[in-house]
Amino acid sequence: MIRLVIFDIDGTVLLGDKLAPGAKEMIAFVRKLGIKVAWFTNDAVASRRERVEELGSHGIDVGVDDMFTAAFLSGVYLSEKGLKKVLLISSECRCLEDLACIEITRQLPNAILIGHVSKPPTDQEFELMEKALRNGCPLYVMQKNRFCVSRERTTDVGFFVAGIEFCLGTRSSVIGKPSPFGFRRICRKFEVKASEAIMIGDSLLIDVLPSKRAGLASLWCSQHSSWQTRGVETQEVRLSFKDIRSWLRTQILTS
Repeated sequence: MIRLVIFDIDGTVLLGDKLAPGAKEMIAFVRKLGIKVAWFTNDAVASRRERVEELGSHGIDVGVDDMFTAAFLSGVYLSEKGLKKVLLISSECRCLEDLACIEITRQLPNAILIGHVSKPPTDQEFELMEKALRNGCPLYVMQKNRFCVSRERTTDVGFFVAGIEFCLGTRSSVIGKPSPFGFRRICRKFEVKASEAIMIGDSLLIDVLPSKRAGLASLWCSQHSSWQTRGVETQEVRLSFKDIRSWLRTQILTS
């Protein structure tokens, strides 16, 4: 039985500054069935409040507590690990309100967190990271997406994170998608089992396959061309929101 539907936002519900075809009807249909709705985006720049307001401008009512971003989950994860003094490396960050559970510092951090980086770190930032690593600090990233997709493909944070890892001679751990942490944390918040939740997203590598590994069901809803799946062997079928509504209706009738 499906009790929770988790929607990805960019590339799934929103295509740039426009709603994807059938998205609004899909969300209304899920809510009419009495199924809970959550939102999970790998956004490492905007605050949850901003994303809520953005969806609201399209007529989709969302509560802040139902919105999960890579930035917000990074704060939660590090806080729960006891890593509350954090060196944040980010080119742009409008989400500090979502990191209130940790202290952003450049003095004796116990973790390094890379947010949205759209250019190489400065020499001073590299020195701070090198010093923190020598002191045993783990290196985390909010997300490591290869591409940022709205209507066109552009390189995302992963492009720069790979360079930072190479220069520092170490590897980072991802907290946002595709890590299982976020999927399981959302299920925990809504008090549902992973097997009672379904993830709907546009990326096989970030949404669909990782959520399945975390124990959720998942559906691939992508408006993009085939470049996204090059080199990926999959039996997943790309679905429209209309297809997903039919599938959900069938699931409800047969459960």
